[in-house]
Amino acid sequence: MDDMFADLDEPVSSATTPASPTGPGAKKAPAEDLYAFLAQHSGPAKRSERQEVVGGAANAKRQRTEAVSGTPSASEPAGTSRAVRLQCTTHLETAASEDRGSRAEMEDVQVQVADARRDKHDSRRVSFFAVLDGHGGRNVAHFASEHLHESVLEAGLLTNKDGGAAIDAAKRMKQAVLAGFEATDKKVVQRCAAERWMDGATCVAVWVVEETVVVANIGDSKCVLARTSDQANSQGQVKAITLTRDHKAFHPAERTRIEQAGGVVAADGRLEGRVEVSRSFGDRQFKQKGMVATPHIQIFNITDRDQFLLCGCDGFWGVFGPEDAVKMASKLLGEGRDAKATCNRLINEAIRERRCKDNCTVMLIRFLKQPTDAKGTGESR
Repeated sequence: MDDMFADLDEPVSSATTPASPTGPGAKKAPAEDLYAFLAQHSGPAKRSERQEVVGGAANAKRQRTEAVSGTPSASEPAGTSRAVRLQCTTHLETAASEDRGSRAEMEDVQVQVADARRDKHDSRRVSFFAVLDGHGGRNVAHFASEHLHESVLEAGLLTNKDGGAAIDAAKRMKQAVLAGFEATDKKVVQRCAAERWMDGATCVAVWVVEETVVVANIGDSKCVLARTSDQANSQGQVKAITLTRDHKAFHPAERTRIEQAGGVVAADGRLEGRVEVSRSFGDRQFKQKGMVATPHIQIFNITDRDQFLLCGCDGFWGVFGPEDAVKMASKLLGEGRDAKATCNRLINEAIRERRCKDNCTVMLIRFLKQPTDAKGTGESR
């Protein structure tokens, strides 16, 4: 199966040179039209939980998560109708590992929901995964993790049930994710005001709908795709493709947007001199200063060349480059390790060998092709 929009852009280093301040006549976005304004001004990237929160315990030095599958679980009743079996040919093996590093608290939250369908009679595979990186606390990260998936479903992620043009389906998915992030952030900000929370959280989220993958991020949490260079040889050279886009206040486009909203990027590159990222859930004290939760989104169809995704917080990506992480994970998987063991080794490397001091979380979502039966229903491995 080919990509929905051809091959994805190769990763390049993000720009780090701050742009000069805009003039005094720069137009400001009205607060009530903030999300509409962003939808018009957020261009494409340059070349460059709801059901179960299974990680992020504040006092745990290390927690491991079990691998989960995108196929029906063994606990389903024996008489389950074949009409509700998941219609997909790619099996998902996923796991995550984390360590709080030298920090006093663990503020990361990670979510793995292999079967994230609302309607269990719907035969489509819907899986949801996310890594949220809290700053100033973990209240927002935890709260957002419990509401994001439901908000995106309510916004119409699965409305294209009866088929239709791929481009139309992709547009609807993108609109649903944009609306779902907006709705989640509004809930978060309301809760922050009620509880007097002042923290925030970046997020990278992945939805797998049948054979389509939707990746969305705000802030500096990142997702990287491992793809082989040879269509006919899944054991060929693996390259890393960054699917997310870092949102930092000092990036020129973000600086311009912040200044148009009435905010200030200080000399140290931080929004209002306090926070480095320019997009997050929560951070209610900066919402009128340009802090938003509008995600960058990538959508693609799984091909035979696609091996796995690596999602992680900035603590992990601060000591691992995309190519470096993909190379190590690919080697470990090639030696016969499963997703869980691979994540454990990656975290050990980050903390013990590369001296990561920050909270560190990595999640691996592995694409495993499986045979299809006579009725076209993917069987469990």
